[in-house]
Amino acid sequence: SYPPPVRGWALPAGAYGTALGEGESTELRAAQLARLGPRVGDLVWDIGSGSGAAAVEAARFGAAVIAVDRDADACGRTAAVARRFGVQLDIVHGTAPQVLEDLPEPDVIRVGGGG
Repeated sequence: SYPPPVRGWALPAGAYGTALGEGESTELRAAQLARLGPRVGDLVWDIGSGSGAAAVEAARFGAAVIAVDRDADACGRTAAVARRFGVQLDIVHGTAPQVLEDLPEPDVIRVGGGG
């Protein structure tokens, strides 16, 4: 596996071609990703995935990612961003904690969406 073409933990917000949520700034995503350290072999849950930016970036580092959001539109945005960056994600529409019961055990969890 090759490192992502852009250096750093998080892509600039403009790379997404859409407005990101207030809790999805480049700096915050970089700090979260640096702390989580997603890598090949990890399973990451991104709960409250919003635009999908953090989920996509974790997947760019080689982690398997399950993005969870209660908003169907957010799930659609996450799928579109994943396609745009050529990564695969599992996207689950539902509300935590109920929807999490049937998911495989994660290595790391990111809670977004003000959670």
